[in-house]
Amino acid sequence: MSSSEPSVLLPTEIWHRISSLLSKSDVINLSESSTYFLCMIRPLFYRKINLFQNHQVITTLSLLGRDKELAGVVSELSLRANQPIAKQRRCLINLNAMKNMTGMKTLTLLGDILWNSDGDETTQLFEILHEMRDLKEFNVDLAWKPDDIPLSENQLGKIQKLEVIRWTCHGPRSEILLHSLLSGSLDSLHTLHISLSTFDETTQALLFSLRFPRLESLTLRDVSEGDPLGEPFIRFIIGHDTLTHLDLNYLMGRTSSLRFNDDILDAFKANPSTILPRLKSFRGDATSVGVMARAGLSCLSTSLVKLELGPSGNGHSEIEMLREVLGICGLDDITQLGHSRGRFGVLKDFGLQLKDFSGSGVSMFVFTYLASFISAAASVSDDPFPKSPIEVWRLPFPYVNCPADVRTPEEVAHTFRVLRNLKVLHLDWRFVGEEDFESEVWMEQFVKKCGEKVERVYFCRYPDGDVVESWGIERGRMEENGPVKSKPKIWLEFQNHD
Repeated sequence: MSSSEPSVLLPTEIWHRISSLLSKSDVINLSESSTYFLCMIRPLFYRKINLFQNHQVITTLSLLGRDKELAGVVSELSLRANQPIAKQRRCLINLNAMKNMTGMKTLTLLGDILWNSDGDETTQLFEILHEMRDLKEFNVDLAWKPDDIPLSENQLGKIQKLEVIRWTCHGPRSEILLHSLLSGSLDSLHTLHISLSTFDETTQALLFSLRFPRLESLTLRDVSEGDPLGEPFIRFIIGHDTLTHLDLNYLMGRTSSLRFNDDILDAFKANPSTILPRLKSFRGDATSVGVMARAGLSCLSTSLVKLELGPSGNGHSEIEMLREVLGICGLDDITQLGHSRGRFGVLKDFGLQLKDFSGSGVSMFVFTYLASFISAAASVSDDPFPKSPIEVWRLPFPYVNCPADVRTPEEVAHTFRVLRNLKVLHLDWRFVGEEDFESEVWMEQFVKKCGEKVERVYFCRYPDGDVVESWGIERGRMEENGPVKSKPKIWLEFQNHD
């Protein structure tokens, strides 16, 4: 054994675990220092593959088509391609590589990755996917009209026993193709994300006729406002008491028909204790939550932990927004604050998305009342000044009535002390301001002063509309019964914005 190789030969999985604790640069340096480590660690870089350019797709999949052993370690594969200028018929997906990826669990197809495939190639691809017994998650977000690609219902129906399906396609046949895909995973699916051009009556009748006995998470998105959610959707919701997460398409700056309305209210009132009894997380507009509250759904007080609201579209002024929040808290006016106790009995995570407020900020008056409403509704205590159970706050934030150049982090942080159990804050970066956003000192002081229990603060912005650029700030180490002894940790991270 050469001097560059280790004297103790540990099992491969232990070396993989050790490597997972190192930075990517350290792993690269380690692999370059020894051929033993190179052979041991190289597969780590191929467990999760994300290819975003045409040449990356071609070269990497060519390699995996030749190296069966290396392809066998691939667990997650994400492929994106752009339509080439020269419209030559060339499939970018290497079928030999796909055959070799026998351990793949997650496949994501993005952009124009299937655009140049002919009928035979597409058929072969889905026959290969049919044989992938470990494939559990299939994500499709394609920038094409289905008529442009030789893709059929029979081909998609070959993929079976999936647990997670995320489907984004805005073409005229997309709901038919999706129905075929879903039909092969009725008994196994637990997470479903659907984004279509619109949910018209025909689409609702087709998709919401299906039943998934294990379904836990449902997300619906539309591009343009369609028909109101009707009888098929009502039956779908009532028939899925397994749901724990429901997201009805709140996107800032636009309206949608994906909401609960008075037609649904009557059906919910018939037996409110059996509707969504396990629901833990809900995102939608205030009208939908108002319907759930008026129907008396027990999940609001017994299981709902996370709530994200958007305005209903009836009005976007601060007063209208306050009225909507009052309504879902079961109040007619602010003098009835004590009567809202327990409406959201286990709520820990709250967010309110506002369309017409710069940076999702509101006046100090509105913020104080809003925090009080939600805190009271989430409290089961009879104390007239209950300790808020809210641990996570996702917008809005209060404007501070003083010039930006004298706005100290202490003054700003103090406004959040009304939420006395607060642990995590998610704020728009404009809350800080352009100058202070670049100041680590300002950030550190803010975290230290905004509450004893606050652990993390995220200042987010969207540089390209899809990716969240988030400055995460973590409180320094806290001594027992004493002050923070170390500086807060600050880091930059990027996430996909859903």
